[in-house]
Amino acid sequence: MRFLVCLLLLVPSVLLGSSRQIFSYSIQQGSRISISGSSNVNQFTCYSPVASSREYVNIETRAGSNTLRFSDASHNIRVELFDCGNRLITRNMHNALGANDHPFITIRIIEGTPILHNQRTGSGTAQVLISITLNGVTRQSPMQVEYEGLNTNQTTILGTKRLRMTDFGITPPSPALGLVKVQDEVTIELSLLVKTSQVVPN
Repeated sequence: MRFLVCLLLLVPSVLLGSSRQIFSYSIQQGSRISISGSSNVNQFTCYSPVASSREYVNIETRAGSNTLRFSDASHNIRVELFDCGNRLITRNMHNALGANDHPFITIRIIEGTPILHNQRTGSGTAQVLISITLNGVTRQSPMQVEYEGLNTNQTTILGTKRLRMTDFGITPPSPALGLVKVQDEVTIELSLLVKTSQVVPN
């Protein structure tokens, strides 16, 4: 779950600290990741719940820059946990995403830059550079996220990223003996509730 918590840490308060900081975090129940798309018949959304116990991430800043660099910031999503609400579509999506040979989608955050932050509400937006490994193929891409502080240590995070399945060597699934044609472009969406705290070295 290391990737997920990194998104909420892209705020000026981190930049005001030392050049390297350590945070602990956990992803709370009710958080989820979804993959949505459309076909020549209808639209579909596949959901996967996410939650984690306590994890740790390292964040480093560079002198004269507001860009944050992340270490150990990756998250594995098990393909077979995605439920599309239809048994046929779910099975075809699992097969198309290569669940047998590549059971996980891996998302890794490389760096991030705050765009806007409201100190009063603890909300804002940030631009992150991520690496996505899907079906054994890795691609890097920018992604914009929104966050909102609920209290001193809990934050909601929302983010979406569009990608083409063929960029990852995936043939879009065709259920019903090919009568249903799934479009190449899909959208990955994050909806997360994260609890975090800074770790103070002994």
